[in-house]
Amino acid sequence: MVNETVTTIIHELRRARDDGQPWHVIARIVRQWAPEASKWTVRSELRLATEREIGISALMLRRYLSTFLQIEGTAKAQGVDISALLPSSFTGAELAVRLMTRSKEAGLQALSDLRERRITIDQVREELEKTPVTETASDRAKAMFDRTDNIEHCEVALAAAASKVFGDALICERRAKLRYFRKIGFEITTAAGHVVGGGDLYLPEASSRSSDPLETIGLSVLLAKYLPSFWVILVEGHPEPVIRRALEVLSVLDHRIGVLLIEDSGNVKILRRAEIRDEALRQQGYAQLIEFFGGRRSQPKHLRAV
Repeated sequence: MVNETVTTIIHELRRARDDGQPWHVIARIVRQWAPEASKWTVRSELRLATEREIGISALMLRRYLSTFLQIEGTAKAQGVDISALLPSSFTGAELAVRLMTRSKEAGLQALSDLRERRITIDQVREELEKTPVTETASDRAKAMFDRTDNIEHCEVALAAAASKVFGDALICERRAKLRYFRKIGFEITTAAGHVVGGGDLYLPEASSRSSDPLETIGLSVLLAKYLPSFWVILVEGHPEPVIRRALEVLSVLDHRIGVLLIEDSGNVKILRRAEIRDEALRQQGYAQLIEFFGGRRSQPKHLRAV
């Protein structure tokens, strides 16, 4: 039954994509398969099939659906036809929905104006940045759910791109949490399990205790000293100034650290390559760091120096 559901969704999605339909048409296709699609009971198969056959990641489908459902609910509450609140640009629609959680009136106006091409996406982004956050418990719960999904998307993207981005036969996987360092990071290893690099992930989170997503970049620079190569990993959704600033800050703090950008499509783009340095010595230093701050009683085999 699951296979049949996935096959049908893929067929309709491919047809919509080939016809050049906008994002909300694709969202409607996923929407019609609720509860299976909305609850993502077919998530793994759907993710693999969509990325392989039509080039849309499961994360993007989820974002399309989430944005569509929020606009649909708003349209019903306002007593208007949903078509009046559906811009052709998904980026604009998603930004307007986020704005709506801070100011319902401003968000509604942005959706309508985007639909009629009276404003640009950059103008909506500017309005969002200057509108204060009023966070509720449900907002926090949704943010946590979306964050988990985003991390999974990054894991899949980095695993798929490992050989191409980091080097032949290399593997990229989540690392164990390290006290006093960033919690979300990755190890780059050989097939034999030797650590040859690592990286820290910076998500574009709507709600954050800090207004600066790069506030803890110093922790990444510190960790980089214990690894043969290191990457700061950004995710599409960060404003362009944040991406530029990350490159500028690292040029001052440590220009040998590479910078990656994980796009919504799952493609991993190299913004600056990492330099390799003192490989054997740094592998041993990282193994000791993991043993001490990772709370491991003994040094794992895959972290031992070559």
